[in-house]
Amino acid sequence: MYAYVRFVEEIGNSSLYTIPAKDILNFHPKDVNDFDNRTTYTACWHDEANEENSGEYVIQILKLAASKKEMQQQLALKRPQIPKLNPSVVESEEEEQTQTKTKTARRELHKQKQTAAATKKEQYNKILAKYSEHMSQNVADAAKISKDKINGPVEGDLPRDQKLPREGSRKPAAAPGKKKSSNSKHTESSSDSDDSVAPASKLKSAKQEARFWRSQCMAERKLTVSLKEEINFLRSKIVDQLTQFQETLQAKKDEPDSESVKPAAPPPFSETSDGRFHLCNEVYTTSVQAAKLFSNKKPTILVREAAQLIWGIEVLAQRSISGKMAPTKQGEGGLPCKQLSPEKLDVVYACLSHWGQLNKVDTAAVSQKVLRTLSEKIQDVKKKLRFEK
Repeated sequence: MYAYVRFVEEIGNSSLYTIPAKDILNFHPKDVNDFDNRTTYTACWHDEANEENSGEYVIQILKLAASKKEMQQQLALKRPQIPKLNPSVVESEEEEQTQTKTKTARRELHKQKQTAAATKKEQYNKILAKYSEHMSQNVADAAKISKDKINGPVEGDLPRDQKLPREGSRKPAAAPGKKKSSNSKHTESSSDSDDSVAPASKLKSAKQEARFWRSQCMAERKLTVSLKEEINFLRSKIVDQLTQFQETLQAKKDEPDSESVKPAAPPPFSETSDGRFHLCNEVYTTSVQAAKLFSNKKPTILVREAAQLIWGIEVLAQRSISGKMAPTKQGEGGLPCKQLSPEKLDVVYACLSHWGQLNKVDTAAVSQKVLRTLSEKIQDVKKKLRFEK
C-alpha cells in the first residue's frame, strides 16, 4: 500500500510525494480509507540523492492506494485537496518542536561551556608545568653554585705545586704579595677548568633578568603615578571650566538678551525690502503671485488659490479640516490626516478680508463657507495627484 503525503514543515508545503505506507511509523491501515487527513503522522524518508536529508519527518496523509500504479492513475484523474490541520495538532507540534529546540540549545551551551573550561584548564596546566620546570632548573643551578663555593676545590683537582698542606707540616713562608698572586692564579685556573662556568653564567643572566624586570616594574609604577596625577589635574581643569561655563550661562540669563529679540515683522499685505510680499503671520510670497492672487474676480477662487499658495499642492493633499478620519474610511486601517494649522487658516481669512476691502465687496457670507471651500480644494488636489500617478 502507498500513501500520497505532504511534508508539513521540513521539505515544504507545496511538495507532495508518494511513499510506501510501511515507512509511516505506527500506521497500520485496514483499507485505503483508514486514515485521518486532518492530523499528522511521522514517516521515515530515504533520500537517495542526498543522504543528509534522510530521517524522520512530520507528514499529512492525503490519499491511500493499493499500489503505486493505482495511485498514479487516481492522481491523473483528480488531485486530492489539502485540508487544514486541526489547531490542537498544530499547537502540540509547535510545543514539541519548541521544547526540542530549547533542550538542544541548552545541551549545546553546556557542551560549549565544558569545552571552554577544559581548554582553559589545559592551557593553565601547561603554563604551570613550564613555570615549575623553569623554577626547578633555576633552583638546581643555584644550589650547585652554592655547593661549589662552600666546598671549595678538592685536593685531587689542584696542580702539583698547589697541593693542600697536610696536618703537622709547616707552612712555607711567603711574602704577602706572592700569596695574593698565587691565590688569583688559582682562582683563574680553577674558573677556567671547573665545570661550574655554565651555571655561573646562568646565574648571572638570571640576576640581570631580575634587575631588568625590577627596573621595568619601577618604571611602570612611576608611569602609573604620573598618569594618576595627570588625570586628577585634567579632572580639576574640566570641573573649573564647567563651573565657569555655568556661571557664564547664568550671567547671560540674568542679562537682558537684546540679540534674541526678533526684528518686527513688516505690516500685513506689504512688500519687503528684499522683494518679497508679506501676507500676514509671517507668511511670505512673491509680488507677482500676490498680484495674481488679489486679481481674482470671485472670492471662492481666491480662497482656493490662497490655500494652494500657503500650503502647496503636496502638503495640502495630506491635510484635512478636522484632523479626523472620515466614517467611510475608518474600517480600512488608515491614519487620519493632519489638521490645517489655525495660524495659516487665519492667513486665508485675512486674504479674503483684504480682497473684499480692495474690491469693496462684502465677504461675510463667503467667510462662513471658507472651511467647506477648503475641504473641496483638498479633495480636488487628491484627485489630481491620483490621476497624475
